[in-house]
Amino acid sequence: NGTDSVYIQWTAASQGGNSNGIYFATPNDLACDHSDTSLALAAATQVGVTGTEYLYPLTYVCHNGSGIVTASNANGSTNNVILESVQIIGADSSFTFVNDPGMVTPWMLTPGTILQRDSSENFTIIYNPTHTGSDTAEIMYVFDTTQALDGTMLDTVIRPLKGLGYQTSNTVSLQRPGGGAYTAQTGAMVTVPVQLTKPFDSVANVYGAQFTVRYLRDQFRFQSITPNTITHVGPTADPVDNNYELITFTVNNGSPITNLATIAQITWMYDVAKDSSTNFEIRDLMFTDQSGASVCWVAPDTIPGQFYGTNLCGDNIVRDYMKSGQLELSIQDIVPNPVTNFTRVNYQVNVESTPVTIEVFNALGQIVATVAKDEVQQKGLYLREIDASNFAGGIYTLRISTPNSASMRSIVVTK
Repeated sequence: NGTDSVYIQWTAASQGGNSNGIYFATPNDLACDHSDTSLALAAATQVGVTGTEYLYPLTYVCHNGSGIVTASNANGSTNNVILESVQIIGADSSFTFVNDPGMVTPWMLTPGTILQRDSSENFTIIYNPTHTGSDTAEIMYVFDTTQALDGTMLDTVIRPLKGLGYQTSNTVSLQRPGGGAYTAQTGAMVTVPVQLTKPFDSVANVYGAQFTVRYLRDQFRFQSITPNTITHVGPTADPVDNNYELITFTVNNGSPITNLATIAQITWMYDVAKDSSTNFEIRDLMFTDQSGASVCWVAPDTIPGQFYGTNLCGDNIVRDYMKSGQLELSIQDIVPNPVTNFTRVNYQVNVESTPVTIEVFNALGQIVATVAKDEVQQKGLYLREIDASNFAGGIYTLRISTPNSASMRSIVVTK
């Protein structure tokens, strides 16, 4: 009436499925001549979960791309699994799920759905490239691969997400070719080229531009713009400051702009009969596509053009002094002087928007330092530092000049 226990070890097949076999029980005691056979049955399960990655095609900044990723219970799975969550990790808001009722955040879904054998579920992810956003992320799938009563077993699959966001930048310049300021005398014409600082590549898809030019209204009379295919609105008074005029220009090309050619040439007549300094400025710059809409994947920037006009009567320095009782600029003091290493010069600018050049000359009249070159400055008192640490001992000349006047002082360097 006793019992014996028999332990049977079974190794499940890697592909899963059922197994069976027969075992025999034969007693060693001859007194017990009874033997028996029995059938052993066992079943093995296999789960093969996976998830897909996604590589987005070229997508312009401020547009979006849509991609589908898939969670699957495939690869010969024998059991159902639960898809616990799908999450975008390691990225900012450039990648988000399409809005879903079960959404916790734009970067995480918790479907909790059962994936039966050889089934899958799709999820749509939107890629919104920005000027500062990330172009890479990862998609993480979390599966519950067992439904045992004593707990769960989670299986995690991570796949890459990668976007190809396109952005570029360009600058429209009114600067005088070769540098410095535009100059003209009363009644003369001033032609200002509108130029790009670099060419666009073929992917940029830029066909034109729209921009507004601002200038002093009492000093210039607008004459023309070339080519004549460019349209304009204005001149009109600047509503913020009616001392200025505004003209808005629209450039539309029949093909993408891919070279560094001048976009346009704007011509004014210089009207006033007195010395004056001003800037031609670009405002509200917008690059456009073939339809004339803004291409927001291009970051725009501008460079103004400097202008200094003169009249035909007499010496500029004398006329400035007679007109205002003071020179266009003057050096106030140089401290310390004598100097060993560094000194500071205080100077006064008395005319708005004056191009100022600061240079140091040695005893042979050679320039040994250029502190500023045609730097446009407004009326006021300025302080600039001069590095004399590499100068040999001796007497030097500091010269601060504008296109129409200059002021000089001696600097003694001791070593």
